[in-house]
Amino acid sequence: MKKWKASLGRFFAVSLLAIGLAWIWADRIPALIYFFAGTPVQIEGVLGNRAGTVTGFLPGTFILGPTQVRNMLGQPYFIAFDENLFEKKYEAFTEIKVKGRLVKFGSQYKSIRQFFEKRLAMNLPADAQLLIVGEEPFKLWRYPLLFILSLLVLFMSVWMNRPKA
Repeated sequence: MKKWKASLGRFFAVSLLAIGLAWIWADRIPALIYFFAGTPVQIEGVLGNRAGTVTGFLPGTFILGPTQVRNMLGQPYFIAFDENLFEKKYEAFTEIKVKGRLVKFGSQYKSIRQFFEKRLAMNLPADAQLLIVGEEPFKLWRYPLLFILSLLVLFMSVWMNRPKA
């Protein structure tokens, strides 16, 4: 009976770890796929004066904030960039040419979209998109490395908690 309870506890612990890793990677898989098979997009235009800052992780990425999201004047595009790296370069009303991963304002970016619509009273077009500056194929190695590390942690937990003969 005691052995059965121990194996059941191990099973639940490993299952919770697997569920947690799946939850973390659920909205980051497109970024991982983009790392290997994506095509970067280049946008040119003038930055608007409306901006918001994401302090934690930018949704769908492993980019830790502060990340500023700023609108492009006259275009259905927004750009997201690391404030620590690009703060002076991307000020309001400056002409820029940026390159990165273009994503739709889907469900994972709902909070950013609501910020611009409700807090800043902007009318965002239905086809509004977000360009994540600096995300290019084979540039941000954190995605494949963290994915391999996640699989390694999961494999090790399964291996260490296997039933003993």
